Amino acid sequence: MKVFQTLEAGSTPATRSIAVMNQLAPNTKFHRVSLAGVTLLLAATFMALKKLDALGIPIPFAITLLFGVSLFILLIYELLVVFKTPLKILGSILFSGCRGMLKNFYIIRILKRYPSLIPWIKARFSTQYPTGIMLTMGVASSILFLSVFFRILEDILLKNPLLGVDQRMVSLLPSIWTPEQTRFFVFVTFLANWQSILFVSMVMIAALTLWKKQYVHTVVFFGALIGSEGIAFILKHLVGRLRPEDVALIREEGFSFPSGHAIVATIIFGFLGYLMIRSSKHPLVKIFSFVGCLIGVLLVGASRIYLGVHFLSDVLAGMALGCFFLSIAVTAIEINKKYEFFRQPKIDHFKSLLLIPTALLLFSFGFNTRFIHVQAIKSSEADRVLKEVNDNTISQLPTYSETLTGAMMEPISFIYIGSEEQIQTLFSRYGWYKADPLNLSTLLKGLSMVLKNKEYLTGPVTPSYINGKPEDLAFQQPTENSTFRERHHTRLWKTNYVLPDNRSIWEGTASFDQGMRLGPYYLPTHSIAPNIDAERDYIVRSLGFSSVPYVQISDPHLGQNSAGDQFFTDGKAAMIELSN
Repeated sequence: MKVFQTLEAGSTPATRSIAVMNQLAPNTKFHRVSLAGVTLLLAATFMALKKLDALGIPIPFAITLLFGVSLFILLIYELLVVFKTPLKILGSILFSGCRGMLKNFYIIRILKRYPSLIPWIKARFSTQYPTGIMLTMGVASSILFLSVFFRILEDILLKNPLLGVDQRMVSLLPSIWTPEQTRFFVFVTFLANWQSILFVSMVMIAALTLWKKQYVHTVVFFGALIGSEGIAFILKHLVGRLRPEDVALIREEGFSFPSGHAIVATIIFGFLGYLMIRSSKHPLVKIFSFVGCLIGVLLVGASRIYLGVHFLSDVLAGMALGCFFLSIAVTAIEINKKYEFFRQPKIDHFKSLLLIPTALLLFSFGFNTRFIHVQAIKSSEADRVLKEVNDNTISQLPTYSETLTGAMMEPISFIYIGSEEQIQTLFSRYGWYKADPLNLSTLLKGLSMVLKNKEYLTGPVTPSYINGKPEDLAFQQPTENSTFRERHHTRLWKTNYVLPDNRSIWEGTASFDQGMRLGPYYLPTHSIAPNIDAERDYIVRSLGFSSVPYVQISDPHLGQNSAGDQFFTDGKAAMIELSN
């Protein structure tokens, strides 16, 4: 109201504008800084997603994607806070415009035909009734989250590209598992297990009902929790999606879509975040509460992917459905708070609410290993027989490598026939080094060697995929310059095809790293030489072969890899048969 009083008192448009900004600044300074920070983080997240797609690292990709969705929600909130007064002014202008439109001849005719239309619209944006603006905003946000859920469901039912990302993440899991990470994610996933749900429910009853006398909060929270579990149960059996095959580190029963853990984590941590934000007056505490609860949701979702019991799309759908129920719950509480259908004391003790997540963390830390047991993985993939490898049968094999999201990259340059032991022996004999697996330790060491311009003979390569599967082997050979900035390297995939004599068929790609450059979004990356056929022929010679047969994989063409480096090829693959 002060803003509009200032507008009436101002004598010129300039003075009125200055008055509006003076009124706006003291109240939104923190949120304007926060808005700038969130905007920068969202832009950085988008760039990181592009780079992680090129790198082919699934768990960071999944966490970054979930973090980006949450940042977008926070961005909307900060926009509403920062532009609250300008939005009021804009709303006043639009309202004046609507009043002018009501005098239009055609509008008058429509209103005479539908006399209840204007009163109904006014009621939806009224602040005097429970069915007004609060309910309208609650319904709008619920519809938004529900539409996201159905969009993911549509991708699954129609087998859209999201399923390709799902499969590539599952395929890479065995190469990133470590005992330490597994223990951590077992602890995290137990936060949303039924034992933890039961425990936190009792804590919530004690804290909200017996201690704080918040009966409405308790009823709404458990209504959302029970309702979401019921809907998830029905959806799981309607969709009937099977869980990932042969990669589950823990035993889970039932169908996969949507993730019940993701739904529960979103509701529990989201509701706790809402209570903490409502009980605190300090903006910084509100931000930390939001971020802390957001991290909890993201980690639970990531744990379900890491442990191999859910796909990324299951987790995203579960979070969207959890946000749908959370939106309904928060709307019901806010309406009751404003219009006092059921009176209850105000929650104003932020520190006391910290006991709820603290108790949940301690419970999970003490009991997760008693209820969750890590199991061994058994592969059941069956091989298919290919009578021979030639230009006519080559079409049955994959012909291109891919990024994490399925974007096409280099064509196949090699076909090896033999065992893994024969391949490793051959490359080792001729001065090639097997690449280390890509993890945080090897990545940091590689960056260090690049900066120092030193050699890293077993440096890692970024994952590439064929049919959603990362390379099984990677080899590299140093150049005369003895630096990790420059190297010959090749990736190899074992296909699920064998020859009639049971010899395995492998595929490989080749490229020469000729130096370092700033790749997409100014991130450092290796730059490959464009003539990938020359590198293919070099590898053939380096392995001691004077000549080998070639098969036509694709037509001669130009292309580019995930980092944007251009290449050209004649579309042929060298076929190498290995002997004992």
